Amino acid sequence: MNKIIKILAIICLVSCLACLVACDQVDETDPTALKPFAAPDPNNPYDEKIPRDDISGNRDNFFDNTLTLLFTNTESLNNLFHDFVPEDFPGLDIKAVREVLVGEVERIRQQVLLGDKYKGSKVPSVETYNRWIEIEFNFNDYDKLAEAQELLYPRSEFRGVSPRSKGGSWFETPNDANYSSQQQNIADLIDLETAWDHTTGSSSVKVGVLDTGIMGTHSDLIDNLDMAMGLALYPILQNQFVDDKCLKRKSHR
Repeated sequence: MNKIIKILAIICLVSCLACLVACDQVDETDPTALKPFAAPDPNNPYDEKIPRDDISGNRDNFFDNTLTLLFTNTESLNNLFHDFVPEDFPGLDIKAVREVLVGEVERIRQQVLLGDKYKGSKVPSVETYNRWIEIEFNFNDYDKLAEAQELLYPRSEFRGVSPRSKGGSWFETPNDANYSSQQQNIADLIDLETAWDHTTGSSSVKVGVLDTGIMGTHSDLIDNLDMAMGLALYPILQNQFVDDKCLKRKSHR
């Protein structure tokens, strides 16, 4: 009887170990599961390391609790469908992880899923895509931030690891509550979110609009219009859109 009990105990132990091993493995059938980070391709220029920003002598220009991580092209595609969370970076005191260019990652996901059937913008393309995420720490300390940067920068899945600049526009996001439902499809066509990586514009730049009419009382326009520079070839209808008669005039602006 004791021999049978021992055999049953061994079988139970082996079964438990097998379950633990199975639970520790990546679910290959789930595209959103975190996969082991991919090694960079030495022949891919979009996998090359970029210079690291040094915050030691210019701390006032950077936030003291946030780093941005630029993945290699290879890794960007390897975990393309995974939404990163703090637990994906063990050993770091991370408060939150955020996608920097949400529209861009969704566009690349659609390119991969649809292949030749994808008809949207291909800027960037799958071959040139580098994914950005932002990690916010539970501290406000430049020295700790520098240590975290020093730890993460050498990792092969990253092209770059930089502190978040207070003056940069990489992290500008629209404050229009209707952006995603009304304007993002147009912004995607001209790759506007990528342009915001470089600049969000300047009030010193004058923009001319050629259109059948505008609503001059709109909150985005009312304080920014210079009517003295305007030219209307059709009577202005205050607080209204120009009617469709204007559409039939070949010389309208």
